[in-house]
Amino acid sequence: LKAGGAAEEKEKLRRTTEARLKFLRAVIGGTASAKEAEMVVLDLLLRVGGIAGRERPNSAKLDEYLRGVELVALWMALVKPPPSLRYKVCLDLLNAIDEGGAEKSTLALTALTWEDRSILKEKLVSFEFGATPSGRKVAAAVLERLNDHLLINYGEGMPEINAETRVEHVLPVKPVVKYWDNHWPDEEDRAQWVHRLGNLVLLSRRATAKEKNGTFTKKKERYQEEVWPLTISVSTCSEWKKAALEEQQEKLLGLCEVMWCL
Repeated sequence: LKAGGAAEEKEKLRRTTEARLKFLRAVIGGTASAKEAEMVVLDLLLRVGGIAGRERPNSAKLDEYLRGVELVALWMALVKPPPSLRYKVCLDLLNAIDEGGAEKSTLALTALTWEDRSILKEKLVSFEFGATPSGRKVAAAVLERLNDHLLINYGEGMPEINAETRVEHVLPVKPVVKYWDNHWPDEEDRAQWVHRLGNLVLLSRRATAKEKNGTFTKKKERYQEEVWPLTISVSTCSEWKKAALEEQQEKLLGLCEVMWCL
């Protein structure tokens, strides 16, 4: 049993590290303000390869290092600090790695100051992910990472992002059916929430304009057939009103807090 448990933990760690690297590739590749984080990832790859005399981290240390880099990359993507500050944070992160900063999971706790961590948490709540193409790229990366986190804990396989994968607004940006006017009669509420992370779901196939703008009853039929657990969970809601969206937003933020020590 002990041997089996150790093997399961090893596989879970491997899959988590893989998910972290996917997230970093998506955020760094899709967001100009997160490019500096690439230097830390490259340094870690050199260490893993035993190149340039760097200490080779074990699997647990590597995973914790990457957790710290994830946090920093997300902060860069959403907060958009000036280049000089981004560069400084990355150098501080590299110095912490040199000093073995992943002991007892401290790197994810020290990668950012508590003030920066608080600002990031506020951005996760208020950032209008769905308003721009770059914002939707970050949303797709975050949602995939959160879904992967759940799937790894469930012991299930992780779907791959492909050309058909899309982020969809549950409450449409420009509703064309009366259903949404009835369920979201306040235009200010609609404008405030439509682009928030809690109103976005990950889909494994491209939806038609009619599907994207349809009623929630119709959307649920598609969502419950999805491979992503957080999308499936939205399909269990009876209605998609402000209270349901706020609850989903809190759920996503809670997962972010656990994963990145916010």
